[in-house]
Amino acid sequence: MDQDKRSIEQQQGAGAPASAKSGDPKSWSRRRFGVGAVSASVIMSLHAQPLKAAANCTPSGWVSGNTSLHQELEECGGRTPGYWQNDNHPHHPQGWRETYYEALNSNHGFPGLNGLTGSGTNGEATLLDAVSGPGRQDLGMGDSTLRQVVRFGTAALLNARYPSVSPGYPLSESEVVDIVTQTLMAGEYVTSSGDVLDEEQVHRFLANTMDSPSWGP
Repeated sequence: MDQDKRSIEQQQGAGAPASAKSGDPKSWSRRRFGVGAVSASVIMSLHAQPLKAAANCTPSGWVSGNTSLHQELEECGGRTPGYWQNDNHPHHPQGWRETYYEALNSNHGFPGLNGLTGSGTNGEATLLDAVSGPGRQDLGMGDSTLRQVVRFGTAALLNARYPSVSPGYPLSESEVVDIVTQTLMAGEYVTSSGDVLDEEQVHRFLANTMDSPSWGP
């Protein structure tokens, strides 16, 4: 078991981008990321799901829009992390209010995202920790690009889960789990069309689905 875990960690370390291996104290080491609950078969089955054709509102459309004739940028309908981090917001869905303090690595969030710290009972990161800014909860990741992927990814997950406040949001919960998990495990996300997005590009794509529509990468 320990040997298998070391093998996974070594593979992740070898594929990590320079920023994760640079020794920068604000960089978060992917070797702390526990992958036990997320198997390769689950990742592949999630990734195989067809994406909705919605121009800049899907990863493939966001990338291709920069190399083809641009359609009009679309508002994708997502709420920002700032909306979701405001606990006890009067317009938050009841389901979100009831899960503020659920663990980020539970079925309410991203199963398998172990090793992130926060305000949970056992020192684990909660969903509310994750969607809050790094200055409020850095999850042990510092103010890094990957921390922003977790923050905006959590907001995207909530947008997909609660259409009453994010009607028409183009990503499904499984797609968001796929995007965030792949990026944290490998330092990149591969779209359905084979384009590779690095950590910063994933962050910008997710932000684009909220209040900053853009073309990538």
